[in-house]
Amino acid sequence: MQQLGFLELLTGLGINGAQCTTIIGSIIARMAAPGSELAAHRWLGQTSGLGELLDVDYETLPLISLYRASDVLWKRHAAIEHSLFAKTCNLFNLDTTVTLYDLTNTYFEGEVPNNRKAHRARSKEKRSDCPLVTLGLVVDGSRFVRSSQTFAGNVAEAETLATMLTGLNAPPGALVIMDAGSLPRPISTGSKATATVIWWLAANVAGTLIPSRLSTLKPPAATRSGVKKSSPKTDRKSACIAIHKSEA
Repeated sequence: MQQLGFLELLTGLGINGAQCTTIIGSIIARMAAPGSELAAHRWLGQTSGLGELLDVDYETLPLISLYRASDVLWKRHAAIEHSLFAKTCNLFNLDTTVTLYDLTNTYFEGEVPNNRKAHRARSKEKRSDCPLVTLGLVVDGSRFVRSSQTFAGNVAEAETLATMLTGLNAPPGALVIMDAGSLPRPISTGSKATATVIWWLAANVAGTLIPSRLSTLKPPAATRSGVKKSSPKTDRKSACIAIHKSEA
């Protein structure tokens, strides 16, 4: 945290001293003993000696402070992620030419009527009976987080691509890797939805690699304006779709 200037970053974003203390405790608790806010609160107050090391009385810290700290972080998550990733790249001399993108979803017990993104859909945890939200994550080749976002639980995975991949400032020739679930289903030759995503990737991303069971993939009948018509190639041995950025 000291090497990344984390405390200075938080104060620069308008987070006060008491909130910074709670945030640091919450992060360290989740690293040392991953769990919920309640679990972190118990660890800080009953198990850990972190308070003595930082000269903070975590034993009297109200549980609600941890929930509020999470809200404070999320409201500023984009700025925090951007700053930390830039500093991490410099600290560890990371290569940013590879980007991995994936999504998952998580469910809520109850109706959560005040969460506009919570919707019932296909749950990866087999809980389609509960409202879901979709979580998107972009990491580099060393698995350091570049960007994160939450989406509606019933959003089509392909609809999140532009939001997550735009503005990454990847260097020329960067490669984006994602799974086949990021393409609309069914992934079939002639699918208009699949073609739309593929040609967006071809126009906006230097290179994309998508594991797939397809042996062939034809371009759409109509080519979008400004995008050169060249069919994405599929390697039968590795079963991956390779999409290269087209020239205008």
